[in-house]
Amino acid sequence: MKNEDKIIIELCNFYAPDVNFLQTALSQDIDLTYILGTLLMNRVGGVAYYTLSSNDLFGCLNREFVNSLKSVYESNIQKTLEFREILEEVSKYLSGRRFKYALLKGSYLQQLYPIGTRTSNDIDILISNDGLDVLSKELNDNSFVQGFTKNGKIRVASRKEIVSSRINRGETVPFLKQSTRTYLPITEIDINTSLDHKATGHVECINVMLENSIPTITTSHGMLHTLDECDLIIHLCCHLYKEATTFDWVCWGRDQGLYKYIDVYALMYGKDKSFVNDMVHRIHTYSLERECKYVFEALSLLYGKIFVKVFELLNEDKNNEKFIFDYK
Repeated sequence: MKNEDKIIIELCNFYAPDVNFLQTALSQDIDLTYILGTLLMNRVGGVAYYTLSSNDLFGCLNREFVNSLKSVYESNIQKTLEFREILEEVSKYLSGRRFKYALLKGSYLQQLYPIGTRTSNDIDILISNDGLDVLSKELNDNSFVQGFTKNGKIRVASRKEIVSSRINRGETVPFLKQSTRTYLPITEIDINTSLDHKATGHVECINVMLENSIPTITTSHGMLHTLDECDLIIHLCCHLYKEATTFDWVCWGRDQGLYKYIDVYALMYGKDKSFVNDMVHRIHTYSLERECKYVFEALSLLYGKIFVKVFELLNEDKNNEKFIFDYK
């Protein structure tokens, strides 16, 4: 691994970076253009700026490099504040509902990360099948339409696209609504009923996860539920594996992204042996070894330590096959 890649990984180790390494490495003759481009392409520019700022490392760097990361960081703060407004709106549609649901990924992570380091473009909701029609109707009644965005415009989905996504992919066509917000002018809500590329994938796992969902996000309309920490990590692994094994997403370059691995890092930081054992036991219970092992193998190479232990425990199951699936 070249020095620039080591610097990128260490800048993303925002909880406990090796400051001595960064001070030395950043003072050497390095390709700052490569580092900056990689950070931005992987949506971790805000994380890198936070690490540099928190550890007084700006003196080692070119001013334009720092200013580029600063712009991303400051933009991320404003975007997160707008995202929290959207959570307030969504809480109106979920408050008091009898069906089981859990907000996923960025909805929870934006409050776990230091502000400015993790943004989200949409709200992902995992929901029980009995709640899907209820929530869909609620969103439609509040001016949401199902469709796609292109160049800042909404294209309404056809009936065929809506039905196909729900039947074949275990997720709805996104629910979209135009707004006057600067950074998030279109509110997007993605509803999921599956953990993989199939509409009925791991139904029993989802039921257990939703049964164990917990209130974690405070809004003026009440607490919003997320999965508990073990299940959040497992879901992130499943989602990452899904994107890495779906043909179209691989072609679009969505199969990898450093921020996706950092999400797992952020949730795992500070966890002890007891948590690891409980999580691995749950992974075995769900029969999701392949998906989680794929992610923890990469994390063991990036960060070592606790991630190596998880990978070793999962690697006792020798199923290492990885398949590429095509919806067509």
